[in-house]
Amino acid sequence: NGLLALECQQNIQQCVSKEAAHDLGQRLAHDLRAILPLDDEETALAFAAAAFPVEQILQPQWPVHDALNQYASAAFQGELQQNKVLTIGADHGLMPQGLHPIESDQALMLMPFVLYTNNTELAAQFEANLMHKGMISPPCFEAISQHLTPHINHANYMTTLDLLAMMHNHYQQLGMDAVWQVIESALLQKQAKMMGQTAQHNHFFLVDHLVFSPMFSYGQMVSYFDSDAQAYLAWLIAQRTAMSAFQAHGLELHLFQGTEWPLSDEKICLGGFEKNRLNGDYWTEVQGEIRPDQAVTLCFYESQQAGLVAISVKNIDAESQHIYYPLSPQGINSIEHNIKTQFKDIKGHQKITIEQQAHLNL
Repeated sequence: NGLLALECQQNIQQCVSKEAAHDLGQRLAHDLRAILPLDDEETALAFAAAAFPVEQILQPQWPVHDALNQYASAAFQGELQQNKVLTIGADHGLMPQGLHPIESDQALMLMPFVLYTNNTELAAQFEANLMHKGMISPPCFEAISQHLTPHINHANYMTTLDLLAMMHNHYQQLGMDAVWQVIESALLQKQAKMMGQTAQHNHFFLVDHLVFSPMFSYGQMVSYFDSDAQAYLAWLIAQRTAMSAFQAHGLELHLFQGTEWPLSDEKICLGGFEKNRLNGDYWTEVQGEIRPDQAVTLCFYESQQAGLVAISVKNIDAESQHIYYPLSPQGINSIEHNIKTQFKDIKGHQKITIEQQAHLNL
């Protein structure tokens, strides 16, 4: 599995027409013959003339390359033919099923191809040397500039393993090693199983392509990890960033409420996770009883970095409260709708910025 990687200055035309795809595919094949000893081997090449964002390529079971491989298998009828090249382009701006890219404004865009060979030495050279020797030729660069965009800073060939290594370094620089280890395991391992943990006390349990992760309330974090407001904010930012990364890479995210910690051995299993599974776009921690027939006040806990953290509801001059935590941006509207439906007499609200607090009344 290979990729033509494009570093772009601005948005590009992500799909190439069938006619232009044929031209680009032939130039790509010519480049690969110059990089690798293909002339004397029975090889075949399949190329999708569309530019994909990184996350769409790096998904469990490699769906883009798998789709390309299925079209190639049908076209080649199971036989390798010397210098056979299949190029797949767009019809009226649409690629075939499984090969249409998600619209993206990423600086790094990827055009996938698959090289077929029975020669193990050639396959080894492909993995070892493609990125090292894989600068594209001027004719190929000219074709890309003509058919996709003239605003390209750099273009080169790489394998999917090269891309994995690049993204490993990227996540490492962002301080997200634990998140990347989960993603990489889901990409490379069959029946993957692993546990990951960040310095901020985010926990991830990978089972195949499923990621289970506990959500902690502020009170739970204080109890389990002796946290303060700033530590909870750091956990929340890391948690939301990880959730976004997992979902972008096609991992199925299952959140559960961390009602106890650490988990006992029997709780570290699918049944234990599912028992406290959080469904919907928010969850509620109940601290005592609130009377809906009496007036309530609201408190919005917000962060300059993370946005809304929680909304607490309590009766006036009472200690009991219900605390609503959003699980997605849509959760904010759902929480407010639920509160207005359940509590008819809302007397007022206040906003608290977490960055300015040492401890929270949650």
